[in-house]
Amino acid sequence: MDYVIPFALVSMAAALLLLAAVWDVATMTIPNWLSSLMAASFPVAAIAFEMPWHIIALNVGFGAATLLGCFFLFNARILGGGDAKLIPAAAVWTGAAGFAPFALIMALVGGALALVLLALRRLFKPHTNNPAFLNRLLDRRRGAPYGVAIAAAGLFALAQTPIGESAAQNVLKSGAPKASESSNKVQALLTLP
Repeated sequence: MDYVIPFALVSMAAALLLLAAVWDVATMTIPNWLSSLMAASFPVAAIAFEMPWHIIALNVGFGAATLLGCFFLFNARILGGGDAKLIPAAAVWTGAAGFAPFALIMALVGGALALVLLALRRLFKPHTNNPAFLNRLLDRRRGAPYGVAIAAAGLFALAQTPIGESAAQNVLKSGAPKASESSNKVQALLTLP
């Protein structure tokens, strides 16, 4: 099986998680397009990896159920809006089977992040000379950029999924995809018969 496209999609999901973490630290928001793109990339990657249709449907259904649960947590002001959409996007990739380790790591990293922020907020105050993102982090009235915890858990969980494991094994067996191989395949896709 050709693994260049599936590997690229798994890499994109990992990059989107990292981007969400950085974006959340910088702005205390996670854009909708980021979560949407991550969730939408799963079925494409799953099809490329020839995952059975019923498993794809179960993962997408689990992501939808997780979105519903996160909606209630958002309404209860437990989660921010971006967090409430990023968690289900990651849940589509983990599926029900991989969600427990994801949730555990997310809780542990989130707890550690909260402790670090509490300590920093006691030691330092927002100041006009600080960058805006640092003042947001030091503001005691603000929450924590939980996208960092979601991203850390998502990266761990992504590596544990059948798609993530398969992509890693294929890369280890035959090396990373060469740019010329990828560009030749893209060129072939773009060439009309």
